Amino acid sequence: MNSVSSTWTIRHAGSLAASLLLGVACVAQIIPPSVYFSESNPKEEVSSLYLGASWVDGNDATFRRIHQIQDGYFGGVQEYRGKREMGKDTTMSLEARLLFGNGAYRLIARLDNSATGAYVEAGWRAVRVFYDGGGGYDSLTDLRIRLYDEELSIDRGEFWLEGGIVKNQWSGKLRYSHIYRDGKKDSTSWGDSNLPGGTLSIIPSFYDIDEIRDVITADFEYNVEALTAGGGLRYEQIDFDNTRNVHRRVFETRGGTGGSSPDRYVTQHDVNDSDLFAAHTYVESRQGEKLILTGAASHTTIDTNMSGSSRIYGSSDYDPEYDPLYATRQQRDEGFIDLTGDANWKQFLISGNALYMPAKNWRLVGELSYENQRQDVISEFGETNVSASRAASVVDLEGMSERDYDESGAVLDLSYNGVPNWVFGGVVEFSSGDGGLTEDLIEVEDGHVDIARVTDFDRDHAKYEISARWYPTKNVNVAAGVFKKVQENDYDTASDTTPPTGGDRFPAFITRQKFTTDDFYGRVTYRAGSGITFTGRYDYQKTDIETEEQGLPGVLAGKLSTHMLSGTATWVPMTALLVQGSINYVYDEVVTGTGNTPSPLAHAAGKFDNNYRTASVLVLFAIDEQTDVQADYALYQSNNYRNVTALTQPYGMTAKDEIVGIALNRKVSADMIWSLRYAHAEYDELTSGGFRDFTADLVYGRVQLRF
Repeated sequence: MNSVSSTWTIRHAGSLAASLLLGVACVAQIIPPSVYFSESNPKEEVSSLYLGASWVDGNDATFRRIHQIQDGYFGGVQEYRGKREMGKDTTMSLEARLLFGNGAYRLIARLDNSATGAYVEAGWRAVRVFYDGGGGYDSLTDLRIRLYDEELSIDRGEFWLEGGIVKNQWSGKLRYSHIYRDGKKDSTSWGDSNLPGGTLSIIPSFYDIDEIRDVITADFEYNVEALTAGGGLRYEQIDFDNTRNVHRRVFETRGGTGGSSPDRYVTQHDVNDSDLFAAHTYVESRQGEKLILTGAASHTTIDTNMSGSSRIYGSSDYDPEYDPLYATRQQRDEGFIDLTGDANWKQFLISGNALYMPAKNWRLVGELSYENQRQDVISEFGETNVSASRAASVVDLEGMSERDYDESGAVLDLSYNGVPNWVFGGVVEFSSGDGGLTEDLIEVEDGHVDIARVTDFDRDHAKYEISARWYPTKNVNVAAGVFKKVQENDYDTASDTTPPTGGDRFPAFITRQKFTTDDFYGRVTYRAGSGITFTGRYDYQKTDIETEEQGLPGVLAGKLSTHMLSGTATWVPMTALLVQGSINYVYDEVVTGTGNTPSPLAHAAGKFDNNYRTASVLVLFAIDEQTDVQADYALYQSNNYRNVTALTQPYGMTAKDEIVGIALNRKVSADMIWSLRYAHAEYDELTSGGFRDFTADLVYGRVQLRF
């Protein structure tokens, strides 16, 4: 090793060690991004160092989920970047992120050789994602059930090694990645409870995730004059071993002889491994200044093996062994054991595009595409059920399905700017597809056919859009557009062994569905002078869902409508002061067919709102050339909780989340910037009866250095 690279290695290790000792963290929701140095600074090494702490009064799990920051102390290296010449034509670069407490890490080392165009890169990145494992709440009896530590998290990460070359007209790379996901997260499939006096799904449940993917990719590209061509291969080996864990009827006692408990643990264990292979190619050709042609094609296959999946009810803990004599199992506690099988999915996709400019003010883009999908699945499993007489039984079943689908589509995009201060555009999309689905379910022991069904289906899609932009003055621009989208699905059951009203017929009794969406948007930007700028936008979208079922006339099964308003105002009265505010309001409503019936229960369950508003204010003031102070405020608020607990399961959320903060940034020199920040957050949620509420305070310090 020469003396130059040796000296750099010592400095490099020393700066990393200093970063680890100082400690830092960056949380996007509460902590602003780093203030970077001027790119004209020739120094190559940069470190951003943090040390912080948060104090939470209330629900720690909710705080962690919303702000993705750990309660308590955290610190580490938010960013380190260094580059150094390692010899003739060879450069080594290093990137690092080591955020302890919040669990965000990244290490990347890369060697580049300018003479050959070759490079080698190795890296690791990981992030911890926080989840809230809490369940629901009964407002009538003030009941909340807590079964375990609700501060859940999943660690996601990737190791990779990549090498490539960029030389003259050629470039190519080969990459291996090992990707993982491990931990626990909440599930919305909550367990049911009868303790309130009526059945409500409020008992918390969770996923236990264990997933691994190994990926190998190879890509190349060739460029010469007006032609670009490339392609690639991809192979993935995927292993899933996940469980969904539900506890039902906990803390209850069933009446009658013995007074036994109806509670039971339900664990659905999903185990499968898959092999994915994909190949793609593309080409781009420039035919003069007026025409560009492109084309692409891809082929993908996924082979999946299922082995050992199950859904089992037990009495002592999650993930139990199947016990046919388990007495607490209830009627209709449907489960399965020993699920094995294979699935194969294939897709072929090809598309061609053209960009044509026939005249000065015209621009035309067209696309033609074709897609074919085929899926084959075969599986065997033991269905477990409890009859009315409480006799447990296992029925061995074999299921098979085959699905084919072909679709062709076209897109035409036209724009014209020949009218002064105007730009007009229009888009037309069409696609049409058809296919077939064959399903069979057979009892293995006696060969009895439970389901034998053949369904043919057609899908048609169309979209029409018109837009315009207008620039009446240099300080004003206006944009507006409208589109209509229609998708229709038709199902024709050629043969079926199940009766039209039988439970096994679902969803085959649906014969037609039509989705019609109308959308309008408008946007105005106004620069009023004196450093004042206003921007406002309005979007409206409405979707009608029409459904026809076997032997019944078509009905309007659902209506979705959304209004979105947003606005931003910026004021720069002087070079040292910036004030910016924004507000967004969304009014979103879903009404199903039951929402129009007189039944109180059906009416309560047939209408859902998802309305919310956000607002933010930022004030940035430069005290002098080296110092500035920043104050900010952010608000999220929703009011959608409908307390229908006396009738049925309530949905929706009413909550308020506020953050206010102040920060001081100081540029000590051309090579050093430090920041101090304090933030206060409050969260109130009526939906949960207050058990998810919290207040939190955050203090952190940050130092950014350039070496």
